Amino acid sequence: MVKGNMLIDDRKQIAINVVKIKTHGKYFEVAIDPDKTVEYKEGKEIPMSEIVQAEHIFTDMKKGLFASPEDLEEAFGTSDALKVTKIMLDKGEIQFTHAYRQKLHDQKFRKIVTTIHRMAIDPRTNLPHPINRIEAALEEAKIKIDDAKSADKQIKEIVIKLQPIIPLSIEEFSYSIHVPVHYAKNIQKVLKAEATILNEKWLGESGAIFNIKVPAGRSRDLMEQLNSQTHASVQIDKI
Repeated sequence: MVKGNMLIDDRKQIAINVVKIKTHGKYFEVAIDPDKTVEYKEGKEIPMSEIVQAEHIFTDMKKGLFASPEDLEEAFGTSDALKVTKIMLDKGEIQFTHAYRQKLHDQKFRKIVTTIHRMAIDPRTNLPHPINRIEAALEEAKIKIDDAKSADKQIKEIVIKLQPIIPLSIEEFSYSIHVPVHYAKNIQKVLKAEATILNEKWLGESGAIFNIKVPAGRSRDLMEQLNSQTHASVQIDKI
């Protein structure tokens, strides 16, 4: 069980997603939307009204017992259900149903695999490893996905554990992209979605130049996409 800013996985067979806290000698519970809760815990600005299933704080949800305004004032300094919910989310215990925990785990596993495929390369070939090879390596290395940590924060540690099994290198390549004027706006959108634009220079009728960084595992596909969308009229220089 993990408290505070971490997501709780207590392995209990619970029927509803809740956040709980014990304070001032009493238990308090509120039903929550699991997807919105995960987004909130990952740092997104989510209104409490979108997180709670109903603006009711319980002392015992199974028995349908509501917390009194007096109890809330004593425990949290407010009887406002949304303000209380925020305090509970920040300091209490989040309990997800077994089905949702499994869904969350599967999503996180898939994101980790696709991120490694996208960002890392085989340094022998400078090409990304196939998805199924990464999945097999994760199984062989007996990698444990931390459900209480975002996928992005686990990638580097997981890559280190995979390196004795498959050669992996996380790199970024830098390019200067000179795009003809009639393709520039569309290519700018592609680059914003697929790479990091370091700087851009608009040249009027001569088009635009974008200096970018892109994960090594994604670079080949991106270059092919740029050539396809500009009918091979884009100039690409590695920098």
